[in-house]
Amino acid sequence: MNIKYNAVPVLRLTVAGNPTLKKLAEEILMALGDPSPSDGTTHKKTNRIVKLVHMAKTRTMIIDDFQNLFYKNMNTAMHVSDLFVFLADRCGIVLIISDLESAKALHDAFPQLSRRAQVTPSTTRFNPMQRNS
Repeated sequence: MNIKYNAVPVLRLTVAGNPTLKKLAEEILMALGDPSPSDGTTHKKTNRIVKLVHMAKTRTMIIDDFQNLFYKNMNTAMHVSDLFVFLADRCGIVLIISDLESAKALHDAFPQLSRRAQVTPSTTRFNPMQRNS
């Protein structure tokens, strides 16, 4: 059975409250159109994510509500950061973390991220109704 996947060049992901690595992998799989996101071990889910990222031609992953990782524990945050580093390396995707304070904390806490990522502060809020003069 061949399953067709839609192109998802930019994947937006919201980190739900009380996240785990397994739940996050399932969320990514759902966003990529996997028909059975809860099937398999975390390792098998990660392999499917890599395959689907390539099939969906995903180039950028935007991660929102990243601060929810820190409400669980640092061990979970470490495993999730490892997943994002793996995806960035293996798939060549760009990761954008929308919560600056959490991004900075994660960047500072985990050297594997600090070698690959730059924390860039933004001082203005995005307002789609505002027009440039």
